[in-house]
Amino acid sequence: MLVFPCSSEPSTTTMLSHQQQLRLLLSILVLLSPRLPVRSTPADIVQRFHDPEVKRMNHLVVDKNTGRVYVGAVNRLYQLSPDLSLVVKEVTGPKGDSTACSMIDCPRETPTRLVDNVNKALVIDYTTTRLISCGSLSQGTCRVRNLHNISDVVQEVKEAVVANNATASTVAFIAPGPPNPPVSQVMYVGVTFTGNSPYRSEVPAVSSRSLDKDRMLNIAEAAVTTGTRMYVNSLSRERYPINYVYGFSSGGFSYFMTTQMKNTDTAVFISKLVRVCHDDEHYYSYTEIPINCTNDGTYYNLVQAAYVGKAGSVLAGDLGITAQDDVLFAVFSESNSTNSDVPKNHSALCVYSLKAIRRKFMTNIQKCFSGEGHRGLEYISPSHKCILTVVVSKASSRRSLRASSFRTRLENRGLNQEKEKNPLEKLLDARLRWIYSRYFISSFSLTNFRDGKKGFASHEYGSMSFFATDTQVVSWRHKA
Repeated sequence: MLVFPCSSEPSTTTMLSHQQQLRLLLSILVLLSPRLPVRSTPADIVQRFHDPEVKRMNHLVVDKNTGRVYVGAVNRLYQLSPDLSLVVKEVTGPKGDSTACSMIDCPRETPTRLVDNVNKALVIDYTTTRLISCGSLSQGTCRVRNLHNISDVVQEVKEAVVANNATASTVAFIAPGPPNPPVSQVMYVGVTFTGNSPYRSEVPAVSSRSLDKDRMLNIAEAAVTTGTRMYVNSLSRERYPINYVYGFSSGGFSYFMTTQMKNTDTAVFISKLVRVCHDDEHYYSYTEIPINCTNDGTYYNLVQAAYVGKAGSVLAGDLGITAQDDVLFAVFSESNSTNSDVPKNHSALCVYSLKAIRRKFMTNIQKCFSGEGHRGLEYISPSHKCILTVVVSKASSRRSLRASSFRTRLENRGLNQEKEKNPLEKLLDARLRWIYSRYFISSFSLTNFRDGKKGFASHEYGSMSFFATDTQVVSWRHKA
């Protein structure tokens, strides 16, 4: 294994912050495109956009069809042309608000104060040509906007969807989901529990939300006790925060990358992959596994940023996959101390094939069907020993096995491997390596990288790349 190290050492001239180092590392990845085998220099920068009024930029998305750029910031929402000229600026805050106010209104007797509206989610729905923007005000509600003119609010959604403060994490993305995937699309949302309002208990930790106009951002499928949602139970949610870092879809599943405690009794933080099937209307398939990133005895336990893309031919060959297979690139850091979720100034880039990830999930599920291990996560549902389950099926495909778990109503909320010997050795095999220019990464972009204080995003459109920092958007043209 090889590690891509990123550490800060004292210097007589300058010292890069931990986040600056992460940005540098990820910027290098952005440059490793088949169209850009050489590094970009300041002379290559085509245009910059900066608004002196903005406190912080949080999200950036680029319309893959038109090249329009959309930026979500604190109290601002921007629509830019492909050359970063300002087209529309929407002021979204500050506004009078209180955590005692509901999503719909605020009683007259409730004292309010001016509160910043922090953009928590910015997603393009290509099926309806709409932009979904969600802010921290009004319990984390969203608005659906015209993609051609964001000042045109098509629909206001009076539903608590995202985090309702500036620091709690939210990850949102659109992918196939119930009732009829891959035709039907839903918005997957992962949200950290804030606990600052009585209304927050109604917000799931992970959910699939409808994009139908009449049910916009409601839970896609809901029954009395099940649905496309997952809650951290009331006994654990105050003391067991889950930080959502990244979300993506691949091979019939949707995934979230998180940092969280190893269990409710041990304040040791690890990173996890959360997975749910696209066609699961009840979230019976909800499963978590730890994701490991180590090198020479150093355990990089906190995922900081990630992206799923395609590998070039050399990297694909090295991973034993094809150039069309999905690959997960993730940057991890060490904890500042054993019981801390604050990262050290040391980072590593880990590369995983999605094929290997799917195999690990399936291996764990098959072990549970064989009676090995435990099912259930104590912060979601009680943990029970796996029961030997005989699957009667004409086919032995992954889909038939998954369907069988639904029929037996196995509440597979995650596979508890705490009692296994040397559990770290059985986690995902993190294949760490230097990323040289020969390891070309196709169409690399990184979105929604935040550490609670800063914002980072990068996107490509045609021959242009767009990079967002806290206060500006920069575009540059790829060299031939």
